[in-house]
Amino acid sequence: MSITNKGKKKQTNKHIYIYILYNSQQRRIFYKRIMLIYIYISYLVTIKFFKSLFFHLFL
Repeated sequence: MSITNKGKKKQTNKHIYIYILYNSQQRRIFYKRIMLIYIYISYLVTIKFFKSLFFHLFL
């Protein structure tokens, strides 16, 4: 009886570990995506800003 319980516990621990690992990977992907979006937006904003500045200075 106790042996099967131990086996079950190990299995659930493995599942929990895999779940945590998967979650952390998902979180990492999510953060990477957010960072990329943030960089992209800031890049666009700076380009627009510099374009307007450039036009104001030279036209």
